[in-house]
Amino acid sequence: MPRYHWHDLPAGTRAAVEEHTGPVELAESVGVDSLSALVTILRTGDGDVFCKGIPIDDRQSWQHRNEARGNVYVRAFAPRLRWHVERDGWLLLGFDPVAGRHIDLTPGSPDLPVLAATLTGISTTRVPPSGGLIASIRQSWGRVVDPRLIAGDALVHGDAAPSNFLTDGTTVRVVDWAKMCHGAPWVDTTFMAIRLVHAGHTPAEAEQWANSVPAWREAPRGPVTALAGTFAKYCRMVAERTGSTARADLADAAHRWVQYRERPAADLVQVVFKF
Repeated sequence: MPRYHWHDLPAGTRAAVEEHTGPVELAESVGVDSLSALVTILRTGDGDVFCKGIPIDDRQSWQHRNEARGNVYVRAFAPRLRWHVERDGWLLLGFDPVAGRHIDLTPGSPDLPVLAATLTGISTTRVPPSGGLIASIRQSWGRVVDPRLIAGDALVHGDAAPSNFLTDGTTVRVVDWAKMCHGAPWVDTTFMAIRLVHAGHTPAEAEQWANSVPAWREAPRGPVTALAGTFAKYCRMVAERTGSTARADLADAAHRWVQYRERPAADLVQVVFKF
């Protein structure tokens, strides 16, 4: 997606934003969030604002509206949405800024317990299907996983990657809720467990960590494995189409975890046939 800077926006769009912020003294572009055409920190006399946006006619613009509508559900975990502007062909969102670093998922990281506590909080947040969120987990993954296995009314971030979890060492703030939806409460922890394998944990260690999230510990085994397998296939497809080594590595991590989860069943079948 083409990247834009603050001064590339139409004058009317910038003026509409400044009705909320006051005069923008400096705009510093930020190189994150591939779904947005504009990502910037707006420096104003009243403080900083994190701003991201996209042309209204872009096919991804629904995700920005999704994030704006759903912010009311995620304020315990996420930056507050200050304003939402649609003007002269642009959709812009302004959030409280968040300080911190990306969480560390490597073995022995002190971030892992607070990450589990954050995912526990998200998984126990209920979202009415009619509450204004555009997406459901069935829409996102129901084409490749039996929708009945992943449906639910729990809040789901939908993109549980370390880049979206910022920490100051004691707390975690979760950003980029564009793909938020309602679904099974164990979905985010499943995706994060794959990230742990990718970060160097064994599948057994990743599952031990995931078990600290009650919703995941109580999840049915089959649907969790099915979703992980679907994620592996999806990442492999993206890697083959784009040449992304990062996606290929994620596919390998997910595949290793699926193999680990399926191994006991395979061993049991061998024992049955032996006798």
